[in-house]
Amino acid sequence: MQIIAMSRAALRSCSSSRPRCARPRRASHAPTVCTALYKRENKQDRTPGKQIPDRRAYTLSGMLGELQRQQMCQAQAPTAPHPLPKGKQYSSSVFLYTDPSFPGSSQGASRPLLLLLPWLGSNRRSYRKYIQLYFQLGFDVLVAESSLSHFLWPRRGLDYAGQLLDILMGEDLSSRHLYVHAFSIGGYTFAQMLVWASNGQQEHREALGRIRGQVFDSLVVGSMEKMASGVASMVSPPLLQQLVLRGTLLYFALLKAQTADYYEKGIRVFWDTPLTCPALFFYCMDDPLSDPTAVGQLLTDWERRGIRVQGKRWDSSVHSGHLHRHPQEYTDTLNCFIRGLQPNSPKCKL
Repeated sequence: MQIIAMSRAALRSCSSSRPRCARPRRASHAPTVCTALYKRENKQDRTPGKQIPDRRAYTLSGMLGELQRQQMCQAQAPTAPHPLPKGKQYSSSVFLYTDPSFPGSSQGASRPLLLLLPWLGSNRRSYRKYIQLYFQLGFDVLVAESSLSHFLWPRRGLDYAGQLLDILMGEDLSSRHLYVHAFSIGGYTFAQMLVWASNGQQEHREALGRIRGQVFDSLVVGSMEKMASGVASMVSPPLLQQLVLRGTLLYFALLKAQTADYYEKGIRVFWDTPLTCPALFFYCMDDPLSDPTAVGQLLTDWERRGIRVQGKRWDSSVHSGHLHRHPQEYTDTLNCFIRGLQPNSPKCKL
Protein backbone atom coordinates (compact mmCIF):
# COMPACT_ATOMS: atom_id res chain seq x y z
CA MET A 1 0.00 0.00 0.00
CA GLN A 2 2.84 2.35 0.82
CA ILE A 3 4.43 1.59 -2.56
CA ILE A 4 1.18 2.42 -4.39
CA ALA A 5 0.75 5.71 -2.49
CA MET A 6 4.35 6.69 -3.25
CA SER A 7 3.81 5.96 -7.00
CA ARG A 8 0.70 8.17 -7.13
CA ALA A 9 2.50 11.01 -5.37
CA ALA A 10 5.40 10.73 -7.83
CA LEU A 11 3.06 10.92 -10.78
CA ARG A 12 1.32 14.04 -9.39
CA SER A 13 4.64 15.76 -8.82
CA CYS A 14 5.82 14.96 -12.33
CA SER A 15 2.61 16.28 -13.93
CA SER A 16 2.76 19.48 -11.87
CA SER A 17 6.41 20.13 -12.68
CA ARG A 18 6.05 19.48 -16.47
CA PRO A 19 5.04 22.64 -18.44
CA ARG A 20 1.49 22.46 -19.88
CA CYS A 21 1.45 22.61 -23.63
CA ALA A 22 -1.01 25.05 -25.27
CA ARG A 23 -3.82 23.33 -27.05
CA PRO A 24 -3.45 23.98 -30.77
CA ARG A 25 -6.28 25.89 -32.41
CA ARG A 26 -8.36 24.03 -34.90
CA ALA A 27 -7.90 25.50 -38.34
CA SER A 28 -11.18 26.45 -39.92
CA HIS A 29 -11.25 26.74 -43.65
CA ALA A 30 -14.99 27.50 -43.83
CA PRO A 31 -15.54 31.28 -43.90
CA THR A 32 -17.97 32.81 -41.49
CA VAL A 33 -21.10 34.57 -42.70
CA CYS A 34 -19.53 37.98 -42.05
CA THR A 35 -16.38 37.05 -43.96
CA ALA A 36 -18.36 35.71 -46.91
CA LEU A 37 -20.47 38.85 -47.11
CA TYR A 38 -17.40 41.04 -46.85
CA LYS A 39 -15.56 39.12 -49.58
CA ARG A 40 -18.57 39.18 -51.88
CA GLU A 41 -19.02 42.91 -51.43
CA ASN A 42 -15.27 43.52 -51.83
CA LYS A 43 -15.19 41.43 -55.01
CA GLN A 44 -18.28 42.80 -56.77
CA ASP A 45 -18.28 46.45 -55.79
CA ARG A 46 -15.38 48.00 -57.70
CA THR A 47 -16.99 51.39 -58.30
CA PRO A 48 -14.21 54.03 -58.27
CA GLY A 49 -14.40 56.32 -55.30
CA LYS A 50 -16.93 54.18 -53.46
CA GLN A 51 -15.95 53.06 -49.98
CA ILE A 52 -15.85 49.32 -49.38
CA PRO A 53 -17.95 48.50 -46.31
CA ASP A 54 -16.20 47.45 -43.14
CA ARG A 55 -16.58 43.86 -41.98
CA ARG A 56 -18.01 45.11 -38.73
CA ALA A 57 -21.00 46.45 -40.67
CA TYR A 58 -22.31 42.90 -40.90
CA THR A 59 -22.82 42.52 -37.19
CA LEU A 60 -26.44 42.90 -36.14
CA SER A 61 -26.01 46.44 -34.85
CA GLY A 62 -23.83 47.36 -37.82
CA MET A 63 -26.39 46.02 -40.32
CA LEU A 64 -29.20 47.96 -38.64
CA GLY A 65 -27.11 51.12 -38.71
CA GLU A 66 -26.22 50.59 -42.37
CA LEU A 67 -29.89 50.02 -43.27
CA GLN A 68 -30.88 53.23 -41.50
CA ARG A 69 -28.13 55.15 -43.31
CA GLN A 70 -29.22 53.84 -46.72
CA GLN A 71 -32.84 54.76 -46.04
CA MET A 72 -31.80 58.31 -45.12
CA CYS A 73 -29.72 58.58 -48.31
CA GLN A 74 -32.62 57.37 -50.43
CA ALA A 75 -34.96 59.88 -48.83
CA GLN A 76 -32.51 62.70 -49.54
CA ALA A 77 -31.64 61.57 -53.08
CA PRO A 78 -32.82 63.89 -55.85
CA THR A 79 -35.68 62.66 -57.97
CA ALA A 80 -35.34 61.98 -61.69
CA PRO A 81 -35.77 65.06 -63.88
CA HIS A 82 -39.25 65.62 -65.33
CA PRO A 83 -40.99 62.66 -63.66
CA LEU A 84 -44.09 61.52 -65.47
CA PRO A 85 -47.13 62.56 -63.41
CA LYS A 86 -50.02 60.29 -62.69
CA GLY A 87 -52.48 60.62 -65.55
CA LYS A 88 -56.22 61.05 -65.53
CA GLN A 89 -57.71 57.72 -66.51
CA TYR A 90 -60.65 57.64 -68.92
CA SER A 91 -60.57 53.88 -69.42
CA SER A 92 -58.19 50.96 -68.99
CA SER A 93 -56.19 52.11 -72.03
CA VAL A 94 -56.74 55.90 -72.26
CA PHE A 95 -54.86 58.34 -70.02
CA LEU A 96 -54.42 62.12 -69.97
CA TYR A 97 -51.01 63.44 -68.83
CA THR A 98 -50.48 67.07 -67.86
CA ASP A 99 -47.12 68.64 -67.06
CA PRO A 100 -47.49 70.14 -63.55
CA SER A 101 -44.38 72.31 -64.02
CA PHE A 102 -45.80 74.11 -67.05
CA PRO A 103 -46.96 77.71 -66.32
CA GLY A 104 -50.72 77.79 -65.93
CA SER A 105 -51.00 74.03 -65.59
CA SER A 106 -54.24 74.46 -63.68
CA GLN A 107 -55.71 76.06 -66.79
CA GLY A 108 -55.19 73.14 -69.13
CA ALA A 109 -57.83 74.29 -71.63
CA SER A 110 -55.39 76.93 -72.88
CA ARG A 111 -52.82 74.35 -74.03
CA PRO A 112 -52.93 72.18 -77.17
CA LEU A 113 -53.60 68.48 -76.79
CA LEU A 114 -51.62 65.70 -78.42
CA LEU A 115 -53.30 62.38 -79.14
CA LEU A 116 -50.52 59.78 -78.81
CA LEU A 117 -51.27 56.41 -80.45
CA PRO A 118 -48.40 54.08 -79.46
CA TRP A 119 -47.24 50.90 -81.14
CA LEU A 120 -48.77 47.54 -80.27
CA GLY A 121 -47.45 46.11 -77.01
CA SER A 122 -46.07 49.41 -75.71
CA ASN A 123 -46.39 50.56 -72.10
CA ARG A 124 -45.99 53.74 -70.10
CA ARG A 125 -42.27 53.26 -69.64
CA SER A 126 -41.60 52.77 -73.36
CA TYR A 127 -43.40 55.91 -74.56
CA ARG A 128 -42.52 58.09 -71.58
CA LYS A 129 -39.79 59.92 -73.52
CA TYR A 130 -42.29 61.09 -76.14
CA ILE A 131 -44.63 62.46 -73.48
CA GLN A 132 -41.77 64.42 -71.96
CA LEU A 133 -40.80 65.82 -75.35
CA TYR A 134 -44.32 67.12 -75.89
CA PHE A 135 -44.43 68.49 -72.34
CA GLN A 136 -41.45 70.64 -73.32
CA LEU A 137 -43.38 71.81 -76.39
CA GLY A 138 -46.24 72.96 -74.16
CA PHE A 139 -48.69 70.11 -74.80
CA ASP A 140 -50.90 67.93 -72.69
CA VAL A 141 -50.82 64.33 -73.91
CA LEU A 142 -53.74 61.94 -74.29
CA VAL A 143 -52.42 58.39 -74.66
CA ALA A 144 -54.67 55.77 -76.27
CA GLU A 145 -53.11 52.30 -76.20
CA SER A 146 -54.20 49.71 -78.72
CA SER A 147 -54.64 46.01 -78.06
CA LEU A 148 -54.24 43.00 -80.31
CA SER A 149 -58.00 42.44 -80.33
CA HIS A 150 -58.51 45.86 -81.96
CA PHE A 151 -56.51 44.62 -84.92
CA LEU A 152 -57.57 40.97 -85.12
CA TRP A 153 -61.27 41.87 -84.80
CA PRO A 154 -61.58 45.25 -86.58
CA ARG A 155 -65.16 45.81 -85.47
CA ARG A 156 -63.89 46.08 -81.90
CA GLY A 157 -61.17 48.47 -83.07
CA LEU A 158 -63.78 50.57 -84.83
CA ASP A 159 -65.83 50.82 -81.64
CA TYR A 160 -62.67 51.81 -79.78
CA ALA A 161 -62.10 54.58 -82.35
CA GLY A 162 -65.61 55.86 -81.65
CA GLN A 163 -64.88 55.89 -77.92
CA LEU A 164 -61.76 57.99 -78.51
CA LEU A 165 -63.78 60.51 -80.52
CA ASP A 166 -66.32 60.69 -77.69
CA ILE A 167 -63.50 61.42 -75.23
CA LEU A 168 -62.15 64.18 -77.49
CA MET A 169 -65.65 65.67 -77.55
CA GLY A 170 -65.85 65.66 -73.74
CA GLU A 171 -66.33 68.89 -71.86
CA ASP A 172 -62.75 69.03 -70.58
CA LEU A 173 -61.18 68.44 -74.04
CA SER A 174 -63.66 69.84 -76.55
CA SER A 175 -62.03 73.29 -76.77
CA ARG A 176 -58.46 72.07 -77.32
CA HIS A 177 -56.46 72.34 -80.53
CA LEU A 178 -55.52 68.78 -81.44
CA TYR A 179 -52.40 67.12 -82.81
CA VAL A 180 -51.80 63.43 -83.54
CA HIS A 181 -48.64 61.35 -83.19
CA ALA A 182 -49.16 57.72 -84.24
CA PHE A 183 -46.63 54.89 -84.22
CA SER A 184 -46.73 51.73 -86.32
CA ILE A 185 -50.11 50.02 -85.83
CA GLY A 186 -51.27 53.19 -84.05
CA GLY A 187 -51.73 54.61 -87.55
CA TYR A 188 -54.35 51.91 -88.12
CA THR A 189 -56.21 53.11 -85.02
CA PHE A 190 -56.18 56.63 -86.43
CA ALA A 191 -57.51 55.31 -89.77
CA GLN A 192 -60.36 53.66 -87.85
CA MET A 193 -61.14 57.05 -86.30
CA LEU A 194 -61.40 58.50 -89.82
CA VAL A 195 -63.72 55.67 -90.87
CA TRP A 196 -65.93 56.13 -87.80
CA ALA A 197 -66.15 59.88 -88.32
CA SER A 198 -67.05 59.46 -92.00
CA ASN A 199 -69.99 57.23 -91.03
CA GLY A 200 -70.85 58.87 -87.73
CA GLN A 201 -72.18 62.08 -86.31
CA GLN A 202 -71.28 65.59 -87.33
CA GLU A 203 -69.68 66.13 -83.89
CA HIS A 204 -67.15 63.40 -84.62
CA ARG A 205 -66.13 65.08 -87.87
CA GLU A 206 -65.83 68.37 -86.03
CA ALA A 207 -63.56 66.73 -83.45
CA LEU A 208 -61.18 65.60 -86.19
CA GLY A 209 -61.47 69.03 -87.76
CA ARG A 210 -59.71 70.48 -84.70
CA ILE A 211 -56.52 68.60 -85.60
CA ARG A 212 -53.79 71.07 -86.63
CA GLY A 213 -50.95 68.65 -87.35
CA GLN A 214 -50.30 64.91 -87.68
CA VAL A 215 -47.08 62.93 -87.14
CA PHE A 216 -46.62 59.31 -88.24
CA ASP A 217 -43.67 57.26 -87.02
CA SER A 218 -42.90 53.89 -88.68
CA LEU A 219 -46.33 53.73 -90.28
CA VAL A 220 -47.21 50.16 -91.22
CA VAL A 221 -48.18 50.69 -94.84
CA GLY A 222 -48.06 48.35 -97.81
CA SER A 223 -49.60 44.96 -98.42
CA MET A 224 -51.77 42.88 -96.11
CA GLU A 225 -48.74 40.69 -95.52
CA LYS A 226 -46.89 43.74 -94.17
CA MET A 227 -49.61 44.27 -91.61
CA ALA A 228 -49.59 40.60 -90.64
CA SER A 229 -45.79 40.68 -90.35
CA GLY A 230 -46.09 43.67 -88.04
CA VAL A 231 -48.46 41.83 -85.77
CA ALA A 232 -46.33 38.67 -85.78
CA SER A 233 -43.15 40.56 -84.86
CA MET A 234 -44.83 42.38 -81.97
CA VAL A 235 -46.63 39.51 -80.29
CA SER A 236 -44.36 36.49 -80.80
CA PRO A 237 -40.68 35.54 -80.37
CA PRO A 238 -38.49 35.32 -83.51
CA LEU A 239 -38.68 31.53 -83.74
CA LEU A 240 -42.49 31.62 -83.95
CA GLN A 241 -42.94 34.66 -86.18
CA GLN A 242 -43.30 32.74 -89.44
CA LEU A 243 -45.87 30.44 -87.85
CA VAL A 244 -47.84 33.38 -86.46
CA LEU A 245 -47.57 35.18 -89.82
CA ARG A 246 -49.05 32.25 -91.76
CA GLY A 247 -51.75 31.75 -89.16
CA THR A 248 -52.67 35.45 -89.31
CA LEU A 249 -52.89 35.42 -93.12
CA LEU A 250 -55.05 32.30 -92.98
CA TYR A 251 -57.25 34.01 -90.40
CA PHE A 252 -57.63 37.01 -92.74
CA ALA A 253 -58.56 34.75 -95.64
CA LEU A 254 -61.15 32.75 -93.71
CA LEU A 255 -62.78 35.81 -92.14
CA LYS A 256 -62.33 38.26 -94.99
CA ALA A 257 -65.63 40.08 -94.45
CA GLN A 258 -64.82 40.62 -90.76
CA THR A 259 -61.13 41.45 -91.17
CA ALA A 260 -59.58 42.18 -94.57
CA ASP A 261 -62.54 44.22 -95.82
CA TYR A 262 -62.28 46.48 -92.77
CA TYR A 263 -58.53 46.92 -93.31
CA GLU A 264 -58.97 47.81 -96.95
CA LYS A 265 -61.62 50.38 -96.12
CA GLY A 266 -59.44 51.94 -93.45
CA ILE A 267 -56.46 52.12 -95.80
CA ARG A 268 -58.60 53.60 -98.56
CA VAL A 269 -60.03 56.32 -96.29
CA PHE A 270 -56.62 57.14 -94.82
CA TRP A 271 -54.99 57.29 -98.27
CA ASP A 272 -57.72 58.91 -100.39
CA THR A 273 -59.59 61.18 -97.96
CA PRO A 274 -56.98 62.30 -95.44
CA LEU A 275 -57.09 65.30 -93.14
CA THR A 276 -55.79 68.35 -94.93
CA CYS A 277 -53.62 69.61 -92.06
CA PRO A 278 -49.78 69.37 -92.35
CA ALA A 279 -48.22 65.94 -91.83
CA LEU A 280 -44.77 64.68 -90.83
CA PHE A 281 -43.53 61.14 -91.54
CA PHE A 282 -40.58 59.41 -89.86
CA TYR A 283 -39.44 56.27 -91.70
CA CYS A 284 -36.36 54.37 -92.85
CA MET A 285 -35.21 52.24 -95.77
CA ASP A 286 -34.55 49.03 -93.81
CA ASP A 287 -37.81 48.74 -91.87
CA PRO A 288 -39.25 45.25 -92.51
CA LEU A 289 -42.71 46.35 -91.36
CA SER A 290 -43.03 49.57 -93.34
CA ASP A 291 -42.50 49.69 -97.09
CA PRO A 292 -40.48 52.89 -97.79
CA THR A 293 -41.64 52.92 -101.41
CA ALA A 294 -45.28 52.91 -100.29
CA VAL A 295 -44.58 55.67 -97.74
CA GLY A 296 -42.95 57.77 -100.45
CA GLN A 297 -45.93 57.21 -102.74
CA LEU A 298 -48.29 58.23 -99.93
CA LEU A 299 -46.37 61.48 -99.44
CA THR A 300 -46.54 62.20 -103.17
CA ASP A 301 -50.28 61.56 -103.34
CA TRP A 302 -50.97 63.82 -100.36
CA GLU A 303 -48.84 66.58 -101.85
CA ARG A 304 -50.93 66.41 -105.01
CA ARG A 305 -53.99 66.95 -102.87
CA GLY A 306 -52.51 70.18 -101.56
CA ILE A 307 -51.44 68.85 -98.17
CA ARG A 308 -48.18 70.14 -96.75
CA VAL A 309 -46.20 66.98 -96.04
CA GLN A 310 -42.69 66.46 -94.74
CA GLY A 311 -40.70 63.25 -94.61
CA LYS A 312 -37.65 62.41 -92.50
CA ARG A 313 -36.01 59.28 -93.85
CA TRP A 314 -32.97 57.36 -92.66
CA ASP A 315 -31.04 54.73 -94.56
CA SER A 316 -30.80 52.63 -91.42
CA SER A 317 -32.87 52.79 -88.26
CA VAL A 318 -35.26 50.79 -86.08
CA HIS A 319 -39.02 50.35 -86.36
CA SER A 320 -40.65 52.72 -83.84
CA GLY A 321 -37.15 53.40 -82.50
CA HIS A 322 -35.98 56.39 -84.54
CA LEU A 323 -35.82 58.62 -81.46
CA HIS A 324 -33.51 56.16 -79.74
CA ARG A 325 -31.30 55.64 -82.79
CA HIS A 326 -31.24 59.27 -84.06
CA PRO A 327 -32.18 61.45 -81.07
CA GLN A 328 -30.86 64.80 -82.27
CA GLU A 329 -32.23 64.58 -85.80
CA TYR A 330 -35.58 63.37 -84.50
CA THR A 331 -36.02 66.18 -81.98
CA ASP A 332 -34.79 68.84 -84.42
CA THR A 333 -37.25 67.70 -87.07
CA LEU A 334 -40.11 67.54 -84.57
CA ASN A 335 -39.22 71.00 -83.26
CA CYS A 336 -39.27 72.55 -86.73
CA PHE A 337 -42.57 70.91 -87.59
CA ILE A 338 -44.42 71.89 -84.39
CA ARG A 339 -42.98 75.40 -84.26
CA GLY A 340 -44.01 75.89 -87.86
CA LEU A 341 -47.59 75.25 -86.78
CA GLN A 342 -47.27 77.00 -83.40
CA PRO A 343 -44.73 79.82 -83.64
CA ASN A 344 -44.81 80.49 -79.89
CA SER A 345 -44.18 76.87 -78.96
CA PRO A 346 -40.94 76.30 -76.99
CA LYS A 347 -38.31 73.85 -78.20
CA CYS A 348 -38.10 70.29 -76.96
CA LYS A 349 -34.77 68.69 -76.15
CA LEU A 350 -33.43 65.44 -74.77
